[in-house]
Amino acid sequence: MKYKTILLLSVVFIFVGCSNHAVKLEKHVELTDDSYLRTVIETIAKNPRFIGSENEKQVAAFIADELQDMGYDITYQQFKFQLPSKENNLFLIEDEDYFTSAIHFKGKADGKSQNIIGAKAETKRKKTLIISVNYDSVDGSCGANYNGSGTAVALQLAQLFQEIDLPFQLKFVFFTGESEQMLGSRYYVGFLNEKEVQNIIGNISVNLVSYDTLDDLCILTGKMADDRKSGVKNKMSNLFPEHMRIVPNRFSDHYSFFMKDIDSISLTQNFLKSTDVIHGKDDSISKINYESLCNVTNMIVEAIYHLEEES
Repeated sequence: MKYKTILLLSVVFIFVGCSNHAVKLEKHVELTDDSYLRTVIETIAKNPRFIGSENEKQVAAFIADELQDMGYDITYQQFKFQLPSKENNLFLIEDEDYFTSAIHFKGKADGKSQNIIGAKAETKRKKTLIISVNYDSVDGSCGANYNGSGTAVALQLAQLFQEIDLPFQLKFVFFTGESEQMLGSRYYVGFLNEKEVQNIIGNISVNLVSYDTLDDLCILTGKMADDRKSGVKNKMSNLFPEHMRIVPNRFSDHYSFFMKDIDSISLTQNFLKSTDVIHGKDDSISKINYESLCNVTNMIVEAIYHLEEES
């Protein structure tokens, strides 16, 4: 790749900002422009990338190349899938079959796809924070916001933290099939062993975070109650500002982690206001609000450093 965000080392402070908006943190890196975010979206959101399609595979290769250029080790988690249907409705499954039904299905597969996992090659840090997104799109949509926006933020975070030493490992996981009842995340989480599950601090999923008519950023959780009001502790939601609305939801990738009792959230905008737009042809690059992308990136950077302080 090609266009790299300017990173400047400082002695005491971190200023993470785009345009004239900056967030000041006591760390050692500076992000000064949004060119990399733009490059990612302009690269991946040219065409629809439905699960199993050739365009999806090309975007997967792009993501893997970017992560490798940053120095991350790459794992392709390939799998066969069967698209959900009335006879195969995974949303109706809530027990351990939540995972196995997506892996061991009956009948013929509809195609093959892959998750992409990027992590630093080191073994000292057992505890892991997972930043996840889905990189595919709905069939027929170029998916600039859903979910080119989340993909761009995740790659930007990977670039920002490529040389930052944290007390835990950052792992970046790019799922496919989120709109098809979370096929990719079901597969990934379903194959985690008990030790791996115990070592996961939490999961922050980024999904649908830049649209010029939507500014209602909220937190999706798996719990059927407001985490803060109910007193239920979710380490991930507690990393973000208290004014952010918490919405119980089981229709995004964070829910797969929740089903393994892993603290997990999804940062998203109020997609219910414009489902017809984000799931259609109008989800185009021209609608992307890069200031919003920068603000979300800044928010997650701050959350990661807050988590570091607690570790």
